[in-house]
Amino acid sequence: MDINANIGTNGGTGNILLTAGDTVPQANVTVVSAAGTGNVTVASGEDFTDGTLNQDGNIGAGGGDIVMGGTATVQSDEGNILMDAADDFIVGIVNADGDGDGVRGDVTTFSRAGSTLDANGSALNISANHLTMTAFNGIGVLGDPIETDANTITTTTTAGSVNISNLGSTLINL
Repeated sequence: MDINANIGTNGGTGNILLTAGDTVPQANVTVVSAAGTGNVTVASGEDFTDGTLNQDGNIGAGGGDIVMGGTATVQSDEGNILMDAADDFIVGIVNADGDGDGVRGDVTTFSRAGSTLDANGSALNISANHLTMTAFNGIGVLGDPIETDANTITTTTTAGSVNISNLGSTLINL
């Protein structure tokens, strides 16, 4: 599934669920947006025909990435956001305060067999109340960390380092 146009809910609290059996590329300047307290889930490497998010799609070499362009955005007004990549997650902008009122949802990211990497240089990547990031091969890289604005950050990585730069004060759980 390629995201080449905006996807959104209008008013209310509608949720958005996007799944693909392989890689999910999201083009620059496109926005996936849930209004109100609606949640957004993007899952790659997922065969959702069984109705279960369990990473049972194409997770072989080169399959199952979420690749956001540097200006691509996934946002909610105050709902939670899940970005679940079977392999790598290349993050543009993930914003759980899309309406800018300061009330934020939580953001959870997975790079189950790969890394979480920055697609937009020094620009802000993730805004959340609670941010939980899990990656097999590391989160960010030295010299190009994942830029965040979160009250609480929890990270887990199996075989790599964690490189995050947060705006303001935060509680970090490693």
